[in-house]
Amino acid sequence: LDNIEHIFERQRLLKESFRGLKPEGTFILAMPNIRYIYFLISLIFKGRFPKTSSDLEGYDGGHIHYFTFKDVEFLVRNIGFERVEKFGLFPWESFSFIGKIKDTVKSIFGKNFKREFFSSEVIVKARKP
Repeated sequence: LDNIEHIFERQRLLKESFRGLKPEGTFILAMPNIRYIYFLISLIFKGRFPKTSSDLEGYDGGHIHYFTFKDVEFLVRNIGFERVEKFGLFPWESFSFIGKIKDTVKSIFGKNFKREFFSSEVIVKARKP
């Protein structure tokens, strides 16, 4: 639900979520993917840290943390979650020209590469043992 990037004590949030879940409970996290190619392009070519929200004030919607898929996987496994699955949110249509280019990249480099760099969101599903 795109909230962990706004929280100072993210470990505390995860520990409380883990504690509150029943055994075999599912925990889902979503947040902007700082490795999204358009965010990287903004940093490299514009010299500005990318905005990952639509905040007009320029503070990026109050984001105080930025994450990659590996960051989130490490956080949830460190708390004790298991069976971690990673998903991406791809903001394009496959039938568009750009979508076809991105699908070609996937066929060359694999789905993990596509998820890491072409997904605008990090989505992680984990289970409590």
